[in-house]
Amino acid sequence: MSENAHSHEDQLTPEELISQMSSDELQELLGEIGFEASCEMAGCIQKLVLDLGSLEAAITALAAEDTPMRRAA
Repeated sequence: MSENAHSHEDQLTPEELISQMSSDELQELLGEIGFEASCEMAGCIQKLVLDLGSLEAAITALAAEDTPMRRAA
């Protein structure tokens, strides 16, 4: 990757990075942070980030939604 490409990536917000990630990349990221790493969940996080305008808010919403399922398991 060129130096220019790295500097452009460094200037992107987390929300912009999420919106540009492929489904596979998002699934890997979701698995690393402890969420279900499915294609459906990847689409859900992208939509939430777009709708809410915040990666942190999207993760908080997913964590709140996921909590009852974790307790039930």
